[in-house]
Order: sequence, then C-alpha cells, then structure tokens
Amino acid sequence: MNKGIIFDLDGTLWDSSKQVVDAFNTALEHVDDIDYKITIEAMQSAMGKQLPEIADIYFPNVSKERRMEIIKICCDEEQAYLEQHGGNLYPQLESVLQSLIQKGYELFIVSNCQAGYIESFYAYHKLDKYFKDYENPGRTGLSKGENIKLIIERNHLEKAFM
Repeated sequence: MNKGIIFDLDGTLWDSSKQVVDAFNTALEHVDDIDYKITIEAMQSAMGKQLPEIADIYFPNVSKERRMEIIKICCDEEQAYLEQHGGNLYPQLESVLQSLIQKGYELFIVSNCQAGYIESFYAYHKLDKYFKDYENPGRTGLSKGENIKLIIERNHLEKAFM
C-alpha cells in the first residue's frame, strides 16, 4: 500500500518566525513608502496565510498592487536569508523523519508559502532527502486543500495523513 504523511512546514517541522521577521524588516528598510516594523507576534499570527492576505494585513494603507510589490521584496529577502541562516528545527526532527520512512511512509510537504520557501528549508537544513514531493500556492496558485489533493494524485497515495 502506498501511504504517505503530508507535513505543513511552519509550526510543524520548524519555526522560522524570528528569521523571517529579520529578513522582512531588512527588506522594509529599503522601502520608502512603508514605515513599519514587523514583530514576531505579527509574523506568527500571519503564518499559514497566503501572501495576498499577509500583504493586506501588514500593508493596508497602500494600493493592492503596491502591497504585492512590497511583499515580493520581503519574500525575496526572506528566501535568501533562510538559505543562509535556516530556521529552528523542532527537536529530533531528523530522527523522527528517518523513523517514519523506516516504517514505510513516504513524506511530503504542503505549505501556504511562496515559491522558494520550501526550497530554502531544504537548502539550509539538507532534509530534502526525506521528502518525496512538495507543493505550495506560490507554484500552483491553488489552496492548501487543492495542493494536498495534487500531492495525493501525483504520488498515487492510497492512504494519506496530514
């Protein structure tokens, strides 16, 4: 039987909120029309949401088009920062992943992140060897539920857990 476990990334495999805050605030230092610093609390409350919604929360006083330009600047900085600094993995993560694979599970990631975010997680922590596939709305434009369905179909999973 082809069985898999689909993980979310933030709050499940790692906590990158401090690193993302650092990256966003560095990016915002170069954005003239925004005088805003993001806090850890604000970041944690937004994690799990898709980028347009995050942009609406953080930058409500500029046009929708400008919000998306600013969030892209922040995400570009975030991706580069995470590739260099990583996030905080949860304790014994790698041994848990190894154990699940030994028990016959295939592992996957589906996150509500931008394209490049999961790749940054892989690049810094070298954990891509444990995951067969991943998906996010940054690549597909789809919701988390639709991306989970894609993973199940693409990998012919007969049994999947999230």
